[in-house]
Amino acid sequence: MSLDITFYSKNGEAPATIEFSEQFYERLIKSDFVEIGKRHKLELIIDDEKTEIDAIDLDKGKITNRQRLIDFLKEVIVEESLNMIERLGDSPSKEEYKSQTSALRIFQKILQCLKNPQYTYIEY
Repeated sequence: MSLDITFYSKNGEAPATIEFSEQFYERLIKSDFVEIGKRHKLELIIDDEKTEIDAIDLDKGKITNRQRLIDFLKEVIVEESLNMIERLGDSPSKEEYKSQTSALRIFQKILQCLKNPQYTYIEY
């Protein structure tokens, strides 16, 4: 089963979608990630079509949801990097490396989208 996070812009540009496994999703929903922001039903124009989404406004709040998520992910990325180094040891195989770095790569992709001011909403 493949799940995803989608980032939307206000100006109708194509959304960015990051897919991941059910295992990664479960890890995400058990973290503080889901405690940040409140979902709202929104209507956007995407590819000249009205689309309804249930998303979090990244720019809302005195300390924006975007900044709160960025801070959270930076902390998670540091923790994940330290754990990955411990798990990999001195000479991992290519398969071990790929397996152990997959979550880190997904966290980095999410962080890159959050840092892009073009994206205003996040839905997962």
